[in-house]
Amino acid sequence: MSQRLFIAIELPQEIKDQITAICGDMHGIKWTRPEGMHLTLQFIGGKSEEEKKGICKLLDKIESKSFALKLKNVGHFGNRGKARVLWIGVEENETLLMLQERISTSLTSANYIEPESRAFSPHITLARPKNLPLSQIQPFLDKNKAFEVEPFTVGSFHLFSSKTTSKGAIYTKEKSF
Repeated sequence: MSQRLFIAIELPQEIKDQITAICGDMHGIKWTRPEGMHLTLQFIGGKSEEEKKGICKLLDKIESKSFALKLKNVGHFGNRGKARVLWIGVEENETLLMLQERISTSLTSANYIEPESRAFSPHITLARPKNLPLSQIQPFLDKNKAFEVEPFTVGSFHLFSSKTTSKGAIYTKEKSF
């Protein structure tokens, strides 16, 4: 049986609370639940239990020093005047980028993932609007453009599995590194 896997950094509860406080009622938007908020470092996709063990062995070898991470600004991904994802950005951080690169290179060289064609764009997903015109989301973006939280220390990253349900995705922490 295959499990959908990804690697992410967890957010402290107080950071999740601050993020949740800016997520309001907007027609057509289903906000990310606090327990689902994380910073994805690498999506892996469906893998067997045996492959998961191999991935864990690779991740055990990846080293990085602890670092401070600061979330700031809100934005969106999308095109043709529609927002596909609302997000909170991450202040530029060389250690974060190096960690993500090590993870990606390690998994790619072992053929667990294909090389990524897009550059890593660190963010926290707030919502996935259903085909909403940007004009409906613009007030939220304008109101929260200066959003930021105090930096927090990242001392580990985690392998998660994901299960889709009618209430949204449920994430299970499989192992910490």
